[in-house]
Amino acid sequence: MQFSIRHVTEYSYSAPVKLGAHRLRLSPRPDGAKVEDHQIHISPPPVSRRRGSDLYGNAVLDLEFAGSTKHLKIETVILARTVTQAAQKAALTSLPLSPPPNMSFCMVGDVLAPVARLSDQIAEEAEGDPLLYLELLCDRLHGVTGVADQDNLARLPDPVLVQAQAVVPKLTSLFVACSRAQGIPARYVSGYTGLDKAVDGKWHLSIWAEVHLPGLGWIGYDPSFGVVVNDAHIALCAAPDQLGTLPLEGAYWGAGVQSQLEYAVEIETAE
Repeated sequence: MQFSIRHVTEYSYSAPVKLGAHRLRLSPRPDGAKVEDHQIHISPPPVSRRRGSDLYGNAVLDLEFAGSTKHLKIETVILARTVTQAAQKAALTSLPLSPPPNMSFCMVGDVLAPVARLSDQIAEEAEGDPLLYLELLCDRLHGVTGVADQDNLARLPDPVLVQAQAVVPKLTSLFVACSRAQGIPARYVSGYTGLDKAVDGKWHLSIWAEVHLPGLGWIGYDPSFGVVVNDAHIALCAAPDQLGTLPLEGAYWGAGVQSQLEYAVEIETAE
């Protein structure tokens, strides 16, 4: 699938401020797409731009600024083509799995009781099959978009899911937590999807989950659409927590200054 993406983030300040160091995670991951063009335009221009990688291997762009400003605008343009990944097979043991020590960073967090009950229920339905479990979990969460509040969770037939809403309010968080409850390493991924606009009729930066299975590696699941991630997604970065997938981090200094954030994402796709 061919992607043409324009992502604009703009901060306005009520008075001139000094911008501190900023870190951008707005570069497509090379494993899922062939990038034909990638541009990042920044205003005011930084005095320093350093490319590197973070703790989890994500591409980052570190910025330093001088002087003062009343605005900060970051515009990203991406032209890329994704490739359909062939389905793989591997002999997997029954749930729960025993993750290897090098995946412990994707097993962080306590498994709370409502999540454990939901996870065990779906694992029983899947008869311990890891791939079927993940498929059922993704399907169970499909249809609950955005923040999983009491109203839309109550539409699902599973009372355990309703109980879990106060613990893990977002679908991806619930998917990650349920995966980890069965010994499956899981992480968050941020990026773009060309499947459909959000319920507000706009494009947004998306977030989904990836799980690691022996012999198969990382596999993406997007519970918002109820699909296995393939050529309709472009990943920017992945981390064991959502904070590690933020597209922009930074600070500013200004006494009593108010800031306002505006952003827009435009996505065009073609086969």
